[in-house]
Amino acid sequence: MRMQGGIALAALLCAAPVWAQPGTLSYQGSLLNSNGTAVANGDYKMFFGLYNMATGGTCLWSEVENPASVTNGLFSVILGDNINPTREFTENPNLWLEVRVDMNRNGTFESNEVYSPRQRLAGTAWQSHRIQPNSECPNVIGGYFSNSAGSGQGVTIGGGRNNSATGLYAVVGGGYWNYATNYYATVAGGTNNIASGLSSMAAGAGARAIHDNSFVWSDGNYANSSRDSQFFVRAGNGMVVGISPLTYEAQLQVTCDGNGNKPHLYLWEEERNDYVRLRMANGGAETNYWDLASKEGVFGIYYQGAATNILTLTPGNSTNLMVMSNGARLSTGGAWINSSDRAAKANFAAVNGREILDRVAALPVTTWNYKGEPARVRHMGPTAQDFSAAFGLGSDDKTISTLDADGVALAAIQGLHQMVLEQSAQIVRLESQKEEQAGQIVALQQQNAQLQIRLAALEAAILNGR
Repeated sequence: MRMQGGIALAALLCAAPVWAQPGTLSYQGSLLNSNGTAVANGDYKMFFGLYNMATGGTCLWSEVENPASVTNGLFSVILGDNINPTREFTENPNLWLEVRVDMNRNGTFESNEVYSPRQRLAGTAWQSHRIQPNSECPNVIGGYFSNSAGSGQGVTIGGGRNNSATGLYAVVGGGYWNYATNYYATVAGGTNNIASGLSSMAAGAGARAIHDNSFVWSDGNYANSSRDSQFFVRAGNGMVVGISPLTYEAQLQVTCDGNGNKPHLYLWEEERNDYVRLRMANGGAETNYWDLASKEGVFGIYYQGAATNILTLTPGNSTNLMVMSNGARLSTGGAWINSSDRAAKANFAAVNGREILDRVAALPVTTWNYKGEPARVRHMGPTAQDFSAAFGLGSDDKTISTLDADGVALAAIQGLHQMVLEQSAQIVRLESQKEEQAGQIVALQQQNAQLQIRLAALEAAILNGR
């Protein structure tokens, strides 16, 4: 800026005034002659006025600094000591600063002592904090002039643009188009966030903390709280808790580095008679979900679709370590016990033990090892394909149920028992026939003896008859 006579005024500190303390502006500048040298040291009377136009217009605020000390052409003044300019900055988005200096020190400002053109305040002042008084607790508003506290009290807006904090003691940290509308509500920053619940908090982009005591963080897609006292994070590329993200992707990562045997995740239920639950569900059917749940020494895997515990671990039980919903269980001693309740079965059909025995006799039985085991680990039995072909049992030809193997063995034993009974009966019959034949031999022997006696007597009679 320059006045008539060639004296130049150069404003310092980013070429604009800045807030020094609540309600005041710190303005620094230099007074130079036309040849670039500093004006004489000393005290000068200076006028500062805020206008609503670059030329002409209305002076909205003014203040005279007398004296303003100039040393080596430099000066620094605090504006607003007498009349606070906060309102002018709040209500007027466009302001121009006019400066006058009494260079001849006659106590008046001559027409040639007005610096021209006026200096436009291009927004720095609006980006600084301003105090908005009210009846009880003043509001502190920073950032762009469009930031507003409405009728709120004790409100703080840290910066940004188009932000609004209207609730009692509400806070908006910064960002763009954020609203904190209820008592003690807070928007940390970001854009398009709303904290309308009592003591609620929103952050990110598109977060809606609309319930009391709720916290919502969103990744740019709109995310609304659904109930009071809820912590809701929407993060499309996952959330990391711990020291650093893992190399593979996951929606939730919990990472530690030498956690001293402490759990990575701890779930606690205050009600002793209720379960601690971890729920898993997908798709649109919220009623079909899985729960991992525990309560006082019992751990269960629960499926809502079946409305029952699919598996229950009971390490404190003296009988069963694991119980399945279908009745099968693993005993504490390590034996697997199949379900075989008559009430759980249907479509009974008799079997022929002798036929089963014949099929068992023809069934290939070898020793072998699983491909995932060392060759020295040996097992004995048929393949599932041979077993299925021989008996047609089970759901496929890749597995053999222990229950089916046991059933085949029992049926074969029954067939063998039947065979043994038949052979025993045959032996009894043969023994009986043998005894009968022995009696017949004795009778024949007796008849033969009698015949020999009679023959001897006959021979004797014949001889005597000579």
